[in-house]
This record gives sequence, structure tokens and C-alpha cells, in this order.
Amino acid sequence: IYFTGDVRLIPFYRIEKAIEVLKQSVERLNTVEELEKLQGNHGPDSKYVIRDENGDIKVKGQLELTLSEPVQGIACNLDSPGYKALAAATKKIIGEVRPLADTGTLPLVADLQDAGFDVQTIGYGVEDAYHADNEFARISDFQQGFKVLCEVIHSLIP
Repeated sequence: IYFTGDVRLIPFYRIEKAIEVLKQSVERLNTVEELEKLQGNHGPDSKYVIRDENGDIKVKGQLELTLSEPVQGIACNLDSPGYKALAAATKKIIGEVRPLADTGTLPLVADLQDAGFDVQTIGYGVEDAYHADNEFARISDFQQGFKVLCEVIHSLIP
């Protein structure tokens, strides 16, 4: 039997640590003792270790963990100069600032943050439309976002 799935971490957890815990859990679950603890919990015929009449193991279940290339999420620093400039520009152009925590994958962004860059991710649009069946973006949202960008640049000019 083959099962597949994924693990989505909030950015406050390191992927390396999660992988270590997953590997340790699979190793522990693959012991005869742990497999026998699970037996019978899903009906009388659910057996993960089958023994012969002498008590020797004839067949044993086995979990296998296969990992794809992980991507680390990020948490933007809300105390950084970049965030403060972006928040001020957003407030000036849009009238409000609503920071939010969201999940998703942006390859290389965590690498930039780890290298010391002040990384901020922003969006000016209809959040409910992101990745929806009928995903869309309004030109007016792009215009607002561009105005915010111009305001950030203007605020950085001495």
C-alpha cells in the first residue's frame, strides 16, 4: 500500500528539525514493538506483524519515508526598516495596513533572509481570489501596489 502526503510548517519551525523528527518517528514506528501496539486498533484483522505458529515473524509492515526537496518558509520582520517603510507607504496610499500570516512556498526567499536581506512579501488584491478556481486580479489593485512601491522608493530618497 502506498500513501502520500505533505508537511506544511509555519515559518517558526525549521525544516531540518521537522525532517529529523519525521525520520525518528518512522524509525520508531517500524519496530516490532510499536507495530504490535497498533494491531487490533482498526478491527480484529488489522495486523502489522504476522507470526507463524512458533511465534517467529513471518511478515512485518514497514513504513518508508521519501522526501522531496524542502522549501523553508519565512516570517517577515515587522520591526525592520523595510517593513516600516512598506507599512507607512501602504497606510498613506491605501489607508490601512493589515499584516497577516499566510502559508505558501516562495523558493529562495528564506535563503535571502538567511543571507541578511530584509525580506518582505506583500500583496494588494482580493485575498479570497488567490489560488481560487476563478483566480483573478484587478488592474486597480496593480495600480495601488505600484503607487505603494513608488511611495517606498520616494521615502528612501534623501
